[in-house]
Amino acid sequence: MDIKTIVADFTHRLTELIEKDAVERARASVLSAFGIDAPRRPGSPRKDQAVTVAATTAPKKARKKLPPQFCPVPGCKNKAAPIFGMVCAKHKDVPKAKIQKYREARRAKKEGVKLVAKKAPKRHVMAVPKKAPKRRTASKPVPSANPTAVAAA
Repeated sequence: MDIKTIVADFTHRLTELIEKDAVERARASVLSAFGIDAPRRPGSPRKDQAVTVAATTAPKKARKKLPPQFCPVPGCKNKAAPIFGMVCAKHKDVPKAKIQKYREARRAKKEGVKLVAKKAPKRHVMAVPKKAPKRRTASKPVPSANPTAVAAA
């Protein structure tokens, strides 16, 4: 290969790229003049186009706040908090089983269904093995210090 052919090939490729870029810019300017956005290309937009893209985007809609959740204990109007297990600070020491019953009763009342009382699930308690009673052995005579006294008796 000759150096002249290599240089000629390089200049040919370079002119093709420049012409392609010029055509794209011209197309984008004509389309923007008519109010039509240019087709989106992959990658981030150029710095000069970033300003126009930011100006055309609509502002985000504000997030709607959820309604407050109240304590499930009947008659309580305080707000529930996650740090207390979704009950108010006043009822944070109420057992979870009772709170669950209160919630079920409230749901049933809301749906208009009569609530059937459920038994709370039994807690499994590990069985502790009982100690075996001590065996009694037959009473043996206590040996005395004097062996002759035992024999005489």
